[in-house]
Amino acid sequence: MALHIVEHITHQGIRHIAAHHPDWQFGEGRRYPYWQIANATVMETAPFLNFFRTSYKASPSAASLTVEAEATPRPKRKVSPLKRGGYNTRIDGKTAVYRLYDKSDRLLYTGVSMDPERRWKEHASLQLWWHLAVRKEVTWCDSRDEALVMEEEIERLEDPKFGDTHLLGAGWRTGSRRRDPALDAATQHTTDLIRTAILAGEYAEGSYMPRLVDLAKRYDVSKAMISTALSRLCSERLLSRNVRYIVKPQGGES
Repeated sequence: MALHIVEHITHQGIRHIAAHHPDWQFGEGRRYPYWQIANATVMETAPFLNFFRTSYKASPSAASLTVEAEATPRPKRKVSPLKRGGYNTRIDGKTAVYRLYDKSDRLLYTGVSMDPERRWKEHASLQLWWHLAVRKEVTWCDSRDEALVMEEEIERLEDPKFGDTHLLGAGWRTGSRRRDPALDAATQHTTDLIRTAILAGEYAEGSYMPRLVDLAKRYDVSKAMISTALSRLCSERLLSRNVRYIVKPQGGES
């Protein structure tokens, strides 16, 4: 809208257009496949905007698609309280306060969850520092509010390395990542090691790269760090991605 391409559009409208417009060119097996950057799925900006400037505006069904998308109510899904997650989830009941420590017994992170095992799986996929966590402590509280008070006290007294949070009022919380130069350096080092292995022929041209979990074990880092490294190598055109990462021929396009 700010670019004066369409008068009105929402995320819901874009999803509807992607599912129904005959000229939609984005996604797996189409002209512009989605990219994976770290843990986010994205698409090329220029072709996306060009679609709305040309194909979409030229389509006689464009207006009806938009109207239909905006008028179609989104179905309400029943979500288990344990699957809602996030700092802003307001649920009462037994809630765990967990602490994650590194090998030197430094507190890396503290958090609250009604299902800490599930939350740790999320951390394993999303957090660059996860491979540093070697010890866990869990304390169960009778309510979420009690757990949040305990978490705030732990943060105040123990200053977790990656636990920077702030309040948005009335107990609502949000996380803000605290950059760590050592993690940035480790991510770059991991990228360099994988690049060297590719150029040395350890991963054959045209072959799939090993799974993230296997690469994480080989390089002794987190899956999130491996994912970031592979995304950087995609930008260097050493890899391409179609569901999985593929080694591109050196000196040419796949």
